[in-house]
Amino acid sequence: MNFIGHYYMDKDIQNPYFTFGALLPDIAKGFAKTYNQMHKFPLPTKPTHLSIQNGIYRHMKTDTVFHNLESFHQACDELEIILKSNPALQLPKTFFIAHILVELLIDKHIAINDIEVVRNFYLEMKEIDNTELISYCDSIHFFDFKSKILPRFDMFIQNEYALKLLHNENVLIALEKICFDKLDIKTSEQDKEVLIKLISDADEAMKDRHQLILDQTKEKLNYE
Repeated sequence: MNFIGHYYMDKDIQNPYFTFGALLPDIAKGFAKTYNQMHKFPLPTKPTHLSIQNGIYRHMKTDTVFHNLESFHQACDELEIILKSNPALQLPKTFFIAHILVELLIDKHIAINDIEVVRNFYLEMKEIDNTELISYCDSIHFFDFKSKILPRFDMFIQNEYALKLLHNENVLIALEKICFDKLDIKTSEQDKEVLIKLISDADEAMKDRHQLILDQTKEKLNYE
């Protein structure tokens, strides 16, 4: 699940430090290694630090539920078929790309249907005191945060990236950064035109799927 999807799950909590914790695994490459060591450190006593840690754990639990939903896998299958539908474009690892595309389009449709969710997310992020983030990350020995992640986080908040996903051209840019760079996929201008059309088709397919996936995720989280 992408970051607006995570926020949507727990938007009523209205705690910026919890929200940051639920965002951190998505914005910090390699955070899984730190997460796997977190159990070795004492439970935080500072309220802001405890909220961040609760957000991190909630992120991991939500992703587990989300990624095991049959409706999520069905959406990935459908979008993979769409990505393979134009013989002029040969993409590797189409299931991985479809997986990321489902998550991006869920964020897009949350913004389309309730723009206030996205605006409130950014308002919460702008309330944060960065010294609290640094001190928490230092406490779990995630020392890369201050030097590598924090500057990117500040830019991420200032640019209000999620609102850019309302345009499919920016969904493609997000796919390029998340997937194509990792898979070393090079695209021509002609390829990009084809991809924009395929993303538009995928976007149409997700209009009837995104809310079911969100509702089932929340229902299972509440049940567990």
